[in-house]
Amino acid sequence: MITWFRRTRQRFVFLLVVTPVLAAGIAADRPKYQLKIAVQAPERSVWGKTLKSISREIAEKSNGEVKLKAYWSGAQGNERTLLRKMRVGQLQGASLIGEGAVDVCPASLVLHLPLLFDNEDEADYVLQRIRSRLEDQCRARGYEVVGWAQMGFSYLFSKDPVRDLATLRKAKPWLIESDPLSRAFYDVLGVTPVSTGAANVLPGLQSGLIRTVASPPVGLVAMQWHSRIKYRVDARITYTSGILVLSRKSWGRLPATLQSTVRDTFEKQLAELNRKIRQQNRDALKEIEKRGVETIRPDAEDRATLVKASEEVGQRLVGEYFSQATLDRVHELRTQYRRSRK
Repeated sequence: MITWFRRTRQRFVFLLVVTPVLAAGIAADRPKYQLKIAVQAPERSVWGKTLKSISREIAEKSNGEVKLKAYWSGAQGNERTLLRKMRVGQLQGASLIGEGAVDVCPASLVLHLPLLFDNEDEADYVLQRIRSRLEDQCRARGYEVVGWAQMGFSYLFSKDPVRDLATLRKAKPWLIESDPLSRAFYDVLGVTPVSTGAANVLPGLQSGLIRTVASPPVGLVAMQWHSRIKYRVDARITYTSGILVLSRKSWGRLPATLQSTVRDTFEKQLAELNRKIRQQNRDALKEIEKRGVETIRPDAEDRATLVKASEEVGQRLVGEYFSQATLDRVHELRTQYRRSRK
């Protein structure tokens, strides 16, 4: 009996000593701040690789206090579902490029006006000088922008030759659901689009329900749509950019030093991601051309028609998505850039 008591006391003392040590070790492995972020991109994509790299760098620079957990390939739902989950705290962040980006930053739509920019450097110039205005709007709506992602220029790709406005009206172009800008653009041009989700585009191209799509080259290849098209209109229709946001509530929980760490890491790595996406778009365009896709170059008259339609779209959206002052500022900055290159 005495021996049993001594052994039991020794085990009890051992637990008193060891349990706090184990608990301290577990606590040390648990981050103080976990940021659950949902993205539409696949884990193995360049987007996925970049987000993993961001996660590692933030963990290292914060000494393990901040950990990112990513959800890939739209596993958490569409963009509006992601915003709802952010509001209730199920997610802390998301990458937004469609309707979600418009919901949190309506004024960002001004950057996507058709034929607004001639090249990527011009788009960069304008974005960098107007982004603070756009980010203020996001904050007012409860979101903190930690980086801008750019998908590049969209072109019109089609099964039939789209050589002018008359043929475009017969081309059955795809309209992204909940895309007010493209809807307004087609409306101004008198074009009736086919509105459906991205998952239905490839079957639509196969059946002929859809005969034309607007997409960056890398997106066209990634979705296998390039296997169903024969022509490309050589006109940079829209410049697509997206935002990576955190909820203001989760952002506010981070100390200022960690906020700087998170923001600086996203800024640096997303800048590199944007360079990679640009190269991927160039490579994808070459791949598309290798498949024998014919390039159609609109004449000056047709291009002028598209530009005029874009200007009308801009005026239609003033007041609902962005102010006249914001639209004027974008045009002013674009003019500055063009004059500086003469």
